[in-house]
Amino acid sequence: MERIKQVLKTNKFYKARLMVESLIDKTIGLLLFQYQKRDNLFNWFYNALKEQHVAKYNFSPKYNYYEFGVAGGGSMKIYILALKKFCKDFKLDINKFYIYGFDSFAGLPEAEIADKKGDWEKGKMKHDKSEVLSIIRETGFPEKNVELIEGFFDTSLTPLLADKLKQNLPSIVNMDADYYSSTKTVFDWILN
Repeated sequence: MERIKQVLKTNKFYKARLMVESLIDKTIGLLLFQYQKRDNLFNWFYNALKEQHVAKYNFSPKYNYYEFGVAGGGSMKIYILALKKFCKDFKLDINKFYIYGFDSFAGLPEAEIADKKGDWEKGKMKHDKSEVLSIIRETGFPEKNVELIEGFFDTSLTPLLADKLKQNLPSIVNMDADYYSSTKTVFDWILN
């Protein structure tokens, strides 16, 4: 096997093919297949959904996606695109799935000492809730199955909210809270 690999590496046609494939992948491939490119967030979401459905059929909970740090909704859109493909591939009703997005929609909070990094400052990454809802509408995902919980995590992630969501525990959690203190707040809340 090593000998075959060695021969392929020295073969000028093989090298040329790899160069062309790489060039296509880095140009046209990025435009045409940006959500289905190998090793990206799309595939991670798709594979997580598939693993829960196929390999862990009795896995509980199912159907609920939590995203902490929604910002403009980019990751949520990728999740929905992966979910739509997953539902199509496995002939599942997309209406069974729910999305819970947690964000201040006011940008980053004031940084604590452990959070200081680079040029991040209070209010950076501010996106309006309506911007996120617009992205969700573009995907065709049922808007009634989306709940956006507004507020900084230290005030919005309450025991009352945890009790309300007990029936809809997450099967996938996407953490993009940016700050250590915010991430710690989420973990403390979600693991209680």
